[in-house]
Amino acid sequence: HAYVSLGDKDGTVAEIALTTGEITGRIVIGRPLGPTMAARPGTTLLYIPADARAVYVFDVNRTDPDGKRLDPVRVGVMTTGHGPGSLRGVPVFSTPDPNDPGPKFLVLGEAAGLETMKLRAFRLPDAPDAAPEDSPATREITLPGWASFPPYCDGEKLAVVTDKGQFGLYGLKLAGNEDQDLFAFPAQPATHDPRLSRGQVVRAEEGAFWILAAGQLQRLRFGINAAEGVRLVPYGDPIPVGEPLHNPQVNASGDTFVVVTQEGMTCRATAVDATTGEVRWRRELGLMAKGDPLQIGGAVVILDQAGGFYRIDAKPLADRGGAAWLVDERWLVAQPARGFVTQSGLIPGPNNSVLAVMTGDGENAGKLLIRKLTGETLEERVMPLPAALAGQPTVAGPFLILPLANGTLYRYAIEGGRALEDGPSWRADRLPASAVCYLVPISDDELFATDGAKAVIRWRWPANTKLFEMQGRLTLQDRPAATPAFLAGSPPRLVMADSKGNLTMWDADRLRPPNLRAWRPGNGKYTVPPGAVHDGLHLENDAGGSARIVFQVGGQLVWLSPDAEAPKWIGPAPIKAVEGRPVIEAARILITDRAGVVRVVDKSTGRPTGDEFRLTGSHAFASAAVPVGPDRVLAPLADGTVVLGELKKPEPPVEKGAPEKAK
Repeated sequence: HAYVSLGDKDGTVAEIALTTGEITGRIVIGRPLGPTMAARPGTTLLYIPADARAVYVFDVNRTDPDGKRLDPVRVGVMTTGHGPGSLRGVPVFSTPDPNDPGPKFLVLGEAAGLETMKLRAFRLPDAPDAAPEDSPATREITLPGWASFPPYCDGEKLAVVTDKGQFGLYGLKLAGNEDQDLFAFPAQPATHDPRLSRGQVVRAEEGAFWILAAGQLQRLRFGINAAEGVRLVPYGDPIPVGEPLHNPQVNASGDTFVVVTQEGMTCRATAVDATTGEVRWRRELGLMAKGDPLQIGGAVVILDQAGGFYRIDAKPLADRGGAAWLVDERWLVAQPARGFVTQSGLIPGPNNSVLAVMTGDGENAGKLLIRKLTGETLEERVMPLPAALAGQPTVAGPFLILPLANGTLYRYAIEGGRALEDGPSWRADRLPASAVCYLVPISDDELFATDGAKAVIRWRWPANTKLFEMQGRLTLQDRPAATPAFLAGSPPRLVMADSKGNLTMWDADRLRPPNLRAWRPGNGKYTVPPGAVHDGLHLENDAGGSARIVFQVGGQLVWLSPDAEAPKWIGPAPIKAVEGRPVIEAARILITDRAGVVRVVDKSTGRPTGDEFRLTGSHAFASAAVPVGPDRVLAPLADGTVVLGELKKPEPPVEKGAPEKAK
């Protein structure tokens, strides 16, 4: 049987038969319970800590003379006096075999304020089936930090690692000696890293321990020092792995252990040779998408939050039927970038390439990493970063343009670039560091940049020179609040969206009043839906090849001709909220909703076609879905997997009382 706390105010523990999954009984304590329970090895006793003050002990495997199983019965209560919510980790029993000679203890880990915890040892009866003694703790030891994983205990020693990097090693009283019930050995001092990081004892060996503290695996051995006597000393170089997420696992031969850790936005499994300390392999776990996937040629490229690139061949997926949840490590064509944080989603580059912009974290602070993927070939460059990003980078011809928070535009040569080249100042005077710059390229040599206030400036910055020149400046009545749209032609036109929801169109050469057209929030002529423009203004072509301005307001897609008085259509309202950017393909538009639905909208009318894909269970989209065939979509999920879904008409609901359709 398994015993599961329901977490209710009555302290209910459900008894579940492992063979059938049925609930066969309940234990009701009558008060809220602590975070974990523990079964004492070699006995039929279950120790159930309450949220405060006491530990209840039940015999859960009693039978009558005929062998019939009886209900669990309480055999005792230990008055521990622990505070509400103070227990840390799983209760630990000092002896793996309760029939071994010598004193026996239950060790509880408790928080002692916000900065420390304490280990408290409670004496257990010598007879395995005897009722527990209601006596106070025989020994308490305080150590810095809190433990997130249970201590290691082999009957002689107890070891624990806290989130302050403190490794504590303690001895337990044995039969025939005069030691204290719980006493401290020399231990590794806490690290000097001020950041809290979960720690754990990974493996114990004869005279040595493997521990994970402050994000690093370290082997410690007992050594003898003339001045200090026996002490623990590091052996070998530490292995950076991140914070532990699960208990470590050891293979059957005992020569390899695996830790599952998180570092930044990356989760990985790391296998280590327990003898040599060498890393045998590392594997990223799951795919946590950053931004929306991109279709590049016949593949779908996905960027994860740690900067890894996944490339998925679309054709085999288009030929599959039904829905499937997929994970394949062969998709990972570029490993995540350790020590860097992804700042942007995928940026389309020249020659079917995609770019990712990342900034350094920790020891890499003040550095910029630009990664470019072409096919399955990765190129990357690390360079100094003068300031934080202050807007979405964009590609203009052979350059990646980046607005930085120091008020300067920088560019990076996508082919063969080695460093950032500084350019014009984009930011107006006396603006906060949080001001945002919106960019829209005009050509390889020209672009528009907003100034964080109410102006937009046209800059000429030729590729063959470091010189730049202001070509014009336009001041609006209200602050720009979205990426503008540029329409080539005669005259060229610039469309701006401001913080009040107004859209205005200007002659991009003259850049002065009057405007060519304006749309105000409301209903009627020269209006657009009220609300803030989300994710910028984008240009798409209609069936006849004419440019249309496409944007989102309140989760609804708006399709607007630059020559029309009002939008041609406004798309359906979201069920819950739109996830990512709508994907426009041929005559259809795919809209991903956080309600777990991908809907197909007719590009010419803005109306749903009725085709859709619905997630089942408790899954959630992590980004927009992209098509991989006429009736297949691919979408990253929040659990680290990718779902392949089928677009189809939903089956009509069955009315109550109606006969079921024959199968």
